[in-house]
Amino acid sequence: MKTIGVRTVFITLGILLLPLIAMQFTNEVTWDITDFLVGGILFLVTGLSYEVVSTKAVNKTHRIGTGVTLFTSLLLIWVNQAVGLIGSENNPANLMYVGLLGVVFIGATMSRLKADTMVWVMSTAAVSQILVALIAIIAGWGQEGANWPWNLAVGNLIFALLWLGSAGLFGLAAQKQRVS
Repeated sequence: MKTIGVRTVFITLGILLLPLIAMQFTNEVTWDITDFLVGGILFLVTGLSYEVVSTKAVNKTHRIGTGVTLFTSLLLIWVNQAVGLIGSENNPANLMYVGLLGVVFIGATMSRLKADTMVWVMSTAAVSQILVALIAIIAGWGQEGANWPWNLAVGNLIFALLWLGSAGLFGLAAQKQRVS
């Protein structure tokens, strides 16, 4: 287990080196200590979660589905912290995505990460992602954002497709498990 944690720490540090190096060459990347701390925590928690959870995976496809799920969760948090999906990152409507991630976490915990049940959890996440976008568009939230509502619709569609991709991978993993 110690090797797993060490590897994740080094990968996290390597990822955090990218913006640090970029800051030396461009003014477009301006991270402060908070950005590095939040990024470090997000990458570290995601990496450690993957390494722990993937040990319970029944096959390679299940591990990849777990990776896609964790990557999508990380990306959803990151995008909302950086720019927000609904308007800006300061728009309180973006807090609906916390509820969506709660659905994913509770569903994954209750299903004990069993592939056949995770199909439903990830499908529910995809539907929830679309519902959040529809609620925001109907309510007119985020209109201050550029290209509203298209950026909101496309951004949420991309996340919904990632959740569905994960559901498909879990479905394949469950099918492989039944065959073997």
